[in-house]
Amino acid sequence: MAQPWIAPTLTSATERGLRVVSERRLAPRVGCQIAAEVSLYVGPSIDVTILDISTVGCQIAGDGSLLNLDSLVGGTPLELEIAFGLEGESVHARCRLIHKRRESQTRCVAGLRWTSLVEHHLALIRRFVEQQSARSV
Repeated sequence: MAQPWIAPTLTSATERGLRVVSERRLAPRVGCQIAAEVSLYVGPSIDVTILDISTVGCQIAGDGSLLNLDSLVGGTPLELEIAFGLEGESVHARCRLIHKRRESQTRCVAGLRWTSLVEHHLALIRRFVEQQSARSV
């Protein structure tokens, strides 16, 4: 079985010479519209759309049910699972909820950071980001 990829900490990213921008992003991200499903380890899953993605995390949009996620755990960092398709493959990752905000009565946006990701899935994401970045130049 492939070893899971563990997200770098801010310290290790800095040690590797990655520039940390004022927005606190550790990696370039690209806009996209990828259907995905997030879930806690119990309960129903939530249909979302990935709005942008990077090798460090993604931003998702969904309905108001995203706003209720933190109240389910009560103060501890919220860990989620996300599943989506990329290059014809199913990608599964564990991630941490970093932020969320309501954009309207029916739409919420949230930022997720990967905490555990199989190396092959990370390579798919890296390739997707590079391809999308090259197209936008």
